Amino acid sequence: MGLISIKLCTFGKLKYNTQMIEINELPDSLKDLSNINVREVPQLKYVVEMSEKLCPDVGILETNRQPHLIFQGGTYIFLKRYFGGKIDTSFKEAYQNHADLQATLRVYGIDPTAFWYLILFLKDYVDDESSGQKRVDSAYTLLYNMASRLYEMGFCVNPQYGEYHGCKNEGLLRLKVGKHWVDMKDDKALYGVFCALRGYLKRVQPKRKKELIDGVWEDTNSYDINIEEQHLFTIGGEQDMENITIPETYKISYFAKYMRKFLESFKTNNKDSRISTDKWLLTSRVIYTIGYSSDRRYNARRKKRNDNGCIVDCDFLKGNYKNNRYPDEVKREIYV
Repeated sequence: MGLISIKLCTFGKLKYNTQMIEINELPDSLKDLSNINVREVPQLKYVVEMSEKLCPDVGILETNRQPHLIFQGGTYIFLKRYFGGKIDTSFKEAYQNHADLQATLRVYGIDPTAFWYLILFLKDYVDDESSGQKRVDSAYTLLYNMASRLYEMGFCVNPQYGEYHGCKNEGLLRLKVGKHWVDMKDDKALYGVFCALRGYLKRVQPKRKKELIDGVWEDTNSYDINIEEQHLFTIGGEQDMENITIPETYKISYFAKYMRKFLESFKTNNKDSRISTDKWLLTSRVIYTIGYSSDRRYNARRKKRNDNGCIVDCDFLKGNYKNNRYPDEVKREIYV
């Protein structure tokens, strides 16, 4: 454990000692990732535990020999980033000097040094989960799908003279420009949109798509179109990657979920009413300390009770962020 200094804290007329902790730094020997067993490093015991739950199989360890997959990939990636100066430790002093947070850790028997490195790992893991790339349909795919829907109207055209003779199904194309909506219901106009899209798609993908488009859509030039036999929706599924950073509320949700998973096995018999044993409050204080929120409710000092005697602290955290997941999958760039 690290060096310990004692600070006297006062609550009304009651006094008790709280320990202001110093963090044991990770030894430089851990920089050689090819020659360590992370399970034998006491400062990393919580990181290893959560890494096994969250990302046990990720990472490649490069040695003098052939690169090979490692079981504790998440922990090794964290160490490599830590010694490379890529881990945010700007809140270290705030963590060390947070007397209420440290008091809660102490009554649960949680090692404050190992917990510090767990916080660093989880924050890095959540930041990676929250900022990266997401898959989006390419512009080609969006236009292809629109043409596919228009094709289902069953346009009838004279194959010899190209004369338009109507369609089998009604259609509606709605377009919003600024605050104004434009609705197009006229089937001949929609047939013109379809022809324009078909021509554009042929031009932008002449090698890869022209044969498919010709093979499917050229059948439009007939009086009898069998919509059920065409396969438009199996073609054109290209996707692009879009850089994205999700809102902070989701990061809070992810961090709260992982921290609660870690804390669920810890028990305490603490009877000192001055020290909170509320795991939600502990989690919210960590969230405040690492800077995910500047809302002082996350750093509440005392529990409050409503008229029915029920604890109401952190209800906003439980209700809003416990299972709040971002609707799109964000592709990780670090813990992959």
